[in-house]
Amino acid sequence: MKLTKDKLFSILQNPSMWKNHDVLANCPWCGHREFYISLSDNHPFNCVRKKKCGETGSIYKLLNHLGIRDEYNIKESISWAPTLSNALKIDEKIDVDVNLEEIKLPLGFRRIYQDSYLQKRGFKENDYNDYHIGISNLDRKLINYIIFIIYNDFKPVAYVGRFKGTKEKCDLLKKPRYKNSESDFTKILGGYDELEKDVTETVILCEGLFDAKNVTDLFDLKNNNSTKCCYTFKCHISQEQLYRLQLKGIKNIVLFYDNDVIQQIKEQAMYLSNYFNVKIAFVANSTNDPGELNINELNEIFKNLYLPFDFYTQRVQILNL
Repeated sequence: MKLTKDKLFSILQNPSMWKNHDVLANCPWCGHREFYISLSDNHPFNCVRKKKCGETGSIYKLLNHLGIRDEYNIKESISWAPTLSNALKIDEKIDVDVNLEEIKLPLGFRRIYQDSYLQKRGFKENDYNDYHIGISNLDRKLINYIIFIIYNDFKPVAYVGRFKGTKEKCDLLKKPRYKNSESDFTKILGGYDELEKDVTETVILCEGLFDAKNVTDLFDLKNNNSTKCCYTFKCHISQEQLYRLQLKGIKNIVLFYDNDVIQQIKEQAMYLSNYFNVKIAFVANSTNDPGELNINELNEIFKNLYLPFDFYTQRVQILNL
């Protein structure tokens, strides 16, 4: 989506041109004149008042924040082939058990609403309401871990514990980066409860909560019912996870995994193509994973999505032997 310069100026406060085809204006979130927005496609923006605001995103997020999104004819930015007429339904082939046991929260679990480590990872005040985040000082194996409670079917079915320190400190202390519940993660889809049956048509699949959060934030998917981002816990989609997506009436899948698992992406894309329209988002020219990309990088990747066959024939895994 691209607005004319005059239209963009009309929705901003105190706008003026800045170098490199950017616009400088008062930030719609914090009010300070430290808000830069590009005139390029999708108008990526950021507020450089990092410690107090630091809001980033695209025109979709801005229009929603201003309460004028409905005034614009916003269309799905991903171009899909027609829905598969011969798409298989997994429940026609095999009985799939998608039932998940509700877990007890870790001993001494206490919810938190701010954390310096998560702030560095891009978490803001409202994120602590969207995610069930806490710590435990009583469960010794979870001390110094941030705990995320994972819900499916609106009940807690797992938790993921992430070590708060750096990778170097983690290795020095000989601690694992993650300590998770003994749940069957092959059946669980992070973000699943955000999907609306027969309303959400497109799901972007990432590996892990941090990758999915970054994609959700930059594309403002919290306010987009037709497209959502979910996450698996490995670069693999099980029959149970596939069936869960079918139960919601999902038609389109974008696989968006790290660029060091090319062979797994190929396998999963070809498998999922029997059930959905599938495209692949691939980080070709960056060492960053989806959780570390900015809006410009993300827009460029989603302008160049692969069909599964094209990805299968064009991408080769380079091994460090």
